[in-house]
Formats: sequence, structure tokens, C-alpha cells
Amino acid sequence: MLLGALCLIVAIVLVAVQLRNWGFISSTHYLAWAAFAMNLGVSALGLLTPERLWWIANAILSALAMPLIGASTVPTAIVTLVQLFWN
Repeated sequence: MLLGALCLIVAIVLVAVQLRNWGFISSTHYLAWAAFAMNLGVSALGLLTPERLWWIANAILSALAMPLIGASTVPTAIVTLVQLFWN
């Protein structure tokens, strides 16, 4: 089930990037919100697994990171914060 969710995410990202390349999407703003929505969707699917606490934490951290620093996923937030404080 998790592999199916991962394949769905990859497919959606590929379609979104291709639409941007063709000029249908003019900004990456929509891609960030789409990645955020997919991340929350996968976190919801993760509630069915034994690691549900990690998925809940992922959803909460993503929900905090998106409006505060504009990072759609937790790894993106970590990279953004490292770049911010490293320089």
C-alpha cells in the first residue's frame, strides 16, 4: 500500500513538472502546495501502519513548516533551515 502511495506521488510530481515545462503552470507556488497536499495524504495513509506516531509527527511538522518557512515537506524544511543558518 505504501509503495502504491509512493508511485502515486511520483506520478503526480512528474505530471506537475511536465505541465510547468509546457507553460500551463507559470509558478512553482502550485507545485509546493501540491507537494504539501501529497505529503499530508501519504501521512494519512501512514496512520494505518504501526509507525503512526511518526506519520502524525510528519503531518504536524509539515503543517507548521509550510506557512512558516515555505517548505512543503519535513526534509525540505531541514535543508532550508540548514542553508539559512549555515551561511
